[in-house]
Amino acid sequence: MNADPPCPCGARRAGKLPRAAHASGWFLPGAILLLMPKCPACLAVWLAAGTGIGVSLTAAAWLRTGLILFCTGALLLLTLGIVRRFRHQALTTARRSN
Repeated sequence: MNADPPCPCGARRAGKLPRAAHASGWFLPGAILLLMPKCPACLAVWLAAGTGIGVSLTAAAWLRTGLILFCTGALLLLTLGIVRRFRHQALTTARRSN
């Protein structure tokens, strides 16, 4: 027996695995931004220590900037998805009440 009523628009609720994937979509960019070093030299040292790959300071600066832009963009897209979902629910509720 399913306790959740189906959505009138025909959408189905996500199970536990898609919810976990969605949560990791929020967690991974946030964790990268949280742990990102402030200087490119530190990023170069982290890469060398963690992977054994040495990069120049210029490459580390570009990599740091790219990671920050990528993670910020990912978080913005996830936020827009939630805003769209709330807006859809609000419009659906308003149509039902009229």
